[in-house]
Amino acid sequence: INEEIVNQIKAEASWTPMEVDENPFAYWSEDEIKSMLGTKLLTPEQIENDDNVIFEDGSDLEDYPLNFDSREEWPEFIHPIRNQGHCGSCWAFGAAEAFSDRYTIASNGDFQEIFSPQDLVDCSAQNYGCNGGFVNKAWDYIHIVGAITDDCKHYTSGDDGKTHKCVKACDDSDTEYVRYKAGNKQHATTTKGGRGMIMRNGPVEGAFTVYEDFMSYSSGVYQHKTGKKLGGHAIKIL
Repeated sequence: INEEIVNQIKAEASWTPMEVDENPFAYWSEDEIKSMLGTKLLTPEQIENDDNVIFEDGSDLEDYPLNFDSREEWPEFIHPIRNQGHCGSCWAFGAAEAFSDRYTIASNGDFQEIFSPQDLVDCSAQNYGCNGGFVNKAWDYIHIVGAITDDCKHYTSGDDGKTHKCVKACDDSDTEYVRYKAGNKQHATTTKGGRGMIMRNGPVEGAFTVYEDFMSYSSGVYQHKTGKKLGGHAIKIL
């Protein structure tokens, strides 16, 4: 994060960067930034060979509105974006946040809890906790094992940057230990399919490659313009 990258973005990109002195990551080392980018990106072959997944290409839907925002469609059911802190747990956050919204939408607001990313970090054995993970394996865990609420298991890895021992109990013994499972897994194979998934059932988890210039992003539609690859990042797409 430096003036040279910011000036190049201003000259070449259609999106707007932050000024260096406004950037919350300005004094982070490269290793600190990379430690947040924990998503292991899948190849097309790995996606195709994923078992028990429904592939969605959007071919059953003909027309889409010009604009769609889950926060406008379900204003009472979309939960805030949270901060993963100093832990490469974005893969867990994207899954827990998208599943929280979808479960609330499916229940028509009867269920309003937020699901726990900490449980995924500590207990999703096919992933690597704060050292990263696979989006599809996070959803395997939610589909097969189930998610627990954030009230049951609070997020603490953002403070110490560590994966903790998997404890199958709530932090507070007075909180009921209940798991909530996803009925199935879906993977969008096209952008049209992804749009259809969001419009029908709510936010989805996505992942992308982060380059140096993205760390200066402020607003607009991002396109990579300059800088080297830093890692993979998972997000909730609204």
